Amino acid sequence: MWDCGIACTAMLAGLLYDDALPFFNDFDHANGLYPDDVLEVLDDLGIPCRSMHSLPKRQPALVAVNWRDEELGGHYVIWDPDRKQFLDPLHGLIGRRELLRLCRVEHIWSAGRKNMRQLVRARMAKIVAKELFEPFGPAAVGLGRTVDGNFIIEVRFVLEPTEQVRKITKVRGFPIHICIVNVVKK
Repeated sequence: MWDCGIACTAMLAGLLYDDALPFFNDFDHANGLYPDDVLEVLDDLGIPCRSMHSLPKRQPALVAVNWRDEELGGHYVIWDPDRKQFLDPLHGLIGRRELLRLCRVEHIWSAGRKNMRQLVRARMAKIVAKELFEPFGPAAVGLGRTVDGNFIIEVRFVLEPTEQVRKITKVRGFPIHICIVNVVKK
């Protein structure tokens, strides 16, 4: 299986694997994901990563490793600074010594701020909303913020939405704001 990059992205973003998978649709991951692919998706999810020379003390980190058995190729794990262990999609929790016995560390990226979970959840809700409203006609789905800083899903229709559509008030806990955009032809 070549899903360790997707699994690590899901862990860092606080998502289920199946929720993280659509973010990788634009990448050919039949033979694994390149670090740039994983870092691009993490950045899209609002989790900025920066290259490090050693494991961070307070932040989780994405770690690219190569198996000591060269035929197995590359792999991704997550450094959990709270547990002082690695979260490995293949082996579960694994200590430093055990990881170094199996692999060589190739690169480490500090994985942004932990307070990005709300933004990630809102972006996932936006994707779900887009799929939900698509059958009801042309709609643009965006992410907005209320005056008090909470996220809101904005859905803009060109045509008047049906009563069935108007009954949808929340997606994954985020309020929906529906509006009609008037298109003026010249």
